[in-house]
Amino acid sequence: MNGAAARTLGSMRLGTIAATLPYALLSAAASAAVPMAPASPSEPSAIMARVMAATAQAQHGLVGFETDSRLEAHAGFFRRRQEERRWFVLIGGVVEKTGLRPGSDAPFGKAAEEQKHEPWGPYGNEYHFSAAACEHCAPPTVAIAFESDLHDRLHGHGTLLVDTDHARVLHEAFTPYVLPQLARTALIDIDFGATRVGWLPRSLHGDFSGRMGPFTGSAALSETFDGYRRFGSLDEAVTALESGSTSAPSS
Repeated sequence: MNGAAARTLGSMRLGTIAATLPYALLSAAASAAVPMAPASPSEPSAIMARVMAATAQAQHGLVGFETDSRLEAHAGFFRRRQEERRWFVLIGGVVEKTGLRPGSDAPFGKAAEEQKHEPWGPYGNEYHFSAAACEHCAPPTVAIAFESDLHDRLHGHGTLLVDTDHARVLHEAFTPYVLPQLARTALIDIDFGATRVGWLPRSLHGDFSGRMGPFTGSAALSETFDGYRRFGSLDEAVTALESGSTSAPSS
């Protein structure tokens, strides 16, 4: 994706809270003496390998999509509402180019162009996965916790709900390792669904709390992902998205 999605409390893009189980360490002697059994298809790492393969299939080639983002923040007497409409072009799931849609300004600035490293996409190998509790999950849905050794603004820790029959993420809840400016807490939820090119994010909602001077405050971010389509070349994609062309069906 993109996801597109991390923003700061006043200027950021989010474009991701469960703790993972520790991995056991095998000594060199033990690993040499006893071959490791292949991972069970039901183990979190094996499930996520299938999810990443399915995502790669959906995002193969050049994929373009559009976002519609709204941020509402308040602290004391301060109130702010910001909106931004943007397009993205992915090559193999990685953002190649982005820009503003016709008629949109850019309140989120350069931060809007950053791509979060999602655990279900091309950066999935930057994460560790483990089983997570899920009170209301019923087969084939399971909960998988994720975390990364890279504690920066592009990574986060949280939980995925995964449909194991179809190897696809239904929902993601995460907290960025580096919180937006002024924020003290953050929780972002992403819902997934069918698109014209495959199973990908459709909407995002983020809740933040923090302080501005002597005032406590909060912010809510909402974002939709629409108009997924595949293009034959980067020039074709940029031309269509910059012009706001709707000749291809939205999804």
